Amino acid sequence: MANTRRLRREAVGAAWSQLEQSNVHTHFLGYLAVREAARIEGRTTDLMVGFRDFFDRFLRARGMTYADPYIKPFGGPTNNRNVAGSYALSSLRNVAPLTRVVSARKEGSTTLFSLKTEHSKLALEALLRGNRISSLALSVFLYRDYEISESHASSEGLLDIFNHDFNIKRHEELTMFRVPFAYKGAYF
Repeated sequence: MANTRRLRREAVGAAWSQLEQSNVHTHFLGYLAVREAARIEGRTTDLMVGFRDFFDRFLRARGMTYADPYIKPFGGPTNNRNVAGSYALSSLRNVAPLTRVVSARKEGSTTLFSLKTEHSKLALEALLRGNRISSLALSVFLYRDYEISESHASSEGLLDIFNHDFNIKRHEELTMFRVPFAYKGAYF
């Protein structure tokens, strides 16, 4: 078994604080879930997105209530347990900012999502509201409860994991994420 490390509480707190001050729409988290599904399925169209699974893995927090089990780094402090309903076609109704970045359609009882052409530029405008955020702060927050292999236990390694998991290309990294993480202490 490889040696692993966990992110320090101070680093996670600093990441939370920096992200909380950003002007990011909560649907950016849904956008990341769609991106992850695209990577897993190897395509950008007709994706079955497991929003609840995504929220369970990255946003569930100990000590939260049954009704509000998830924390969010932006768009409000908590999210209710009906995450799938929040991203249902009937909830999005072509007015939600996410619909400027992805399209959704029903096929039977399933909603399928597709990333629109130039989705990263659209996300910058609609979800990030024209402001880049720190991918390192976001990575620290999302992977706060994960064991990170010794070989990835650095800021560069954490960004490698993030870029892989969400299929972030170099030009997208420059477009959406080139903001420094203000934290200067040890990450692990």
